[in-house]
Amino acid sequence: MDETDPATVPILPPPPGLTPNFTDPETNSIALSRLIPVYMTLVVVFAILRLYTRARLTTLSLGVDDALAVLSASGWDLDMI
Repeated sequence: MDETDPATVPILPPPPGLTPNFTDPETNSIALSRLIPVYMTLVVVFAILRLYTRARLTTLSLGVDDALAVLSASGWDLDMI
């Protein structure tokens, strides 16, 4: 049986001028680790503003959509538990 690792064998040849690097590929993890906290802070701030506006500045009471907004804004931290 062939012991070739399918994760290290390309399906097609690379474009001209590009050398495949399966052992140490480029990653975007540094950029993501800096952007995700910024975006999650914005999500929480806007969710709080939405609830404040709905509860204090309008005549409408909080509803199911507000509960879903809170769940979606705080759902990102569930995988950290």
